[in-house]
Order: sequence, then C-alpha cells, then structure tokens
Amino acid sequence: MRRAIDLPAVPSFSSDTLAAAGLSNDDVAKIRDILDSYQYSNALALVVLSALVMHLEPIQQETVGPLDGAPPTARSETGGTAADAITEA
Repeated sequence: MRRAIDLPAVPSFSSDTLAAAGLSNDDVAKIRDILDSYQYSNALALVVLSALVMHLEPIQQETVGPLDGAPPTARSETGGTAADAITEA
C-alpha cells in the first residue's frame, strides 16, 4: 500500500543542520526508528480499523413477525399482556 502512493521527494537534512539543531547521531537514529515504526503501525492500524468497521457495520434485517398459526398472546383479566403487567408494576 505504501509503495503504491506517489509521494514527492523530500531532501534530507545535512549532518551539519542536525548538529546545529543539537541532535547527536544517537538522537537521529532514535528518530529514524520512531518514523519506521509509524510506517508499520499506521498501515496496520488502517487495516485493523477497516476490518472493525466492516464487522460492526449495520446490515439491513428483514422485519420479524409472528409465525403463521402462532398462538395468540395471553391476556390478563385486565386485558393487558404479561409484558404490560411488568411495566405497570
């Protein structure tokens, strides 16, 4: 994926410029390690996020209705259903 992207060439900093900024060779090596880890982790995060979005994406479901021949809902003496009795309590 990264290789398919056409990015502009960016000139690197000279060792004199880095030294003038107060960066040692060890500092530059650490910075390069961090940038290399971003290249891996950002691509991995993109793949994981895409998979998660696809997994959690809502899909259209058909409406559920009672089966043909299903028994009628039980009603209490007051005319309500058992669910009505629970919500009234």
